[in-house]
Amino acid sequence: MKTKLEYPEPRTNTKRTNRIIGNFQDKFNSLLTDQKLPLSMLVNILGYGPILGVPIEASIFRRLDYCSNFEMLEDAQVLGGALKQIKDGYITLGIRRLSINSVVMQINLVRALRPKRVAQKKTVLFNTPFDPKSFHYGMPQCDIEVFYSLQEMDNLTIDLLLNRYPFAPYHFLWVPDRKGEHRQFIDLQRDMVLLEAAYELVVGEGPKGSLRLCYNSMGAHASVNHLHFQGFVITPNWEPPFDRFIQMYIEKAGNTTGIVPWYLKGTQWISPFDGVNGLKDFIARMNANEQPYHLYITPYGVACFPRKHQGDDHYYQLLARTEFTTGFAFFEMLGEIVSPTAEVLYACPHCIDAMITKLYDALSTV
Repeated sequence: MKTKLEYPEPRTNTKRTNRIIGNFQDKFNSLLTDQKLPLSMLVNILGYGPILGVPIEASIFRRLDYCSNFEMLEDAQVLGGALKQIKDGYITLGIRRLSINSVVMQINLVRALRPKRVAQKKTVLFNTPFDPKSFHYGMPQCDIEVFYSLQEMDNLTIDLLLNRYPFAPYHFLWVPDRKGEHRQFIDLQRDMVLLEAAYELVVGEGPKGSLRLCYNSMGAHASVNHLHFQGFVITPNWEPPFDRFIQMYIEKAGNTTGIVPWYLKGTQWISPFDGVNGLKDFIARMNANEQPYHLYITPYGVACFPRKHQGDDHYYQLLARTEFTTGFAFFEMLGEIVSPTAEVLYACPHCIDAMITKLYDALSTV
């Protein structure tokens, strides 16, 4: 590929962020120069190219290893969709962001090709048992996506993986004990070390750090029932609307634990003074009631989003009538809605805004 990547910088440079980004870049550079690129890894390039602002040359199809097999069932569909988007020698799967009031709509055509798995099942359980026969990150075909491994407390190994369908800069998966069989459920009796490691990764950078970690529980549009958090990096040109909101809120009201007036009613903010213990209390309540939820770990506190189940009748019916979203997961809780279609550009902004409000209200537990 002739195009040279100009990687976005983090908003604040720290050793930890730079180490993660550096390993990410090394991995991605190796993919871009691979003369026998595995078929499935082109999916990663197609996803990250628009996010990183890099035009992907159509000539990359000449470097694919067509003797290799498709590793995921959806790979052929994704590559077929990319072939239809070739124009003037480039694959034109772009990203566009537009504001609808204070919510951001992200048009992301690669996400339209993402498999739904359990993310849109109506009957998925909050504490679904791990199924080794279903897709999970310990499968051999995911090994190639690991770009960095962290050694944490108690000899815990955490792998960072490329995210095939990214929607934020350096979007990665944080997967502890990847070869183990751990469902997407935080069990406070056995998983406190994991929770502490996730918290420390972000908060340990200091109050101006750029790393973020997020969590979708089962029933909150998690697509893979294998314990994982999703991470990304804030850049000078990219941050979710929630970051701006909470920083202004903290300036006015102080950084204290409590309910904050956000789009999802009942959103709870846990200050760094309450830290992991406050987070533990929140998760304990969610687990006791089998209540789906999202987490957003930042250097200056944690946002907790209790929500109704993805199969809730009212929400499910509303979602079935919308084309601009495949479901409100953690990123939508942050005020940025990932849309798999560009048709939203031609829709009535007031109508979309009204439907967005209805979806948030349908998810509210208060």
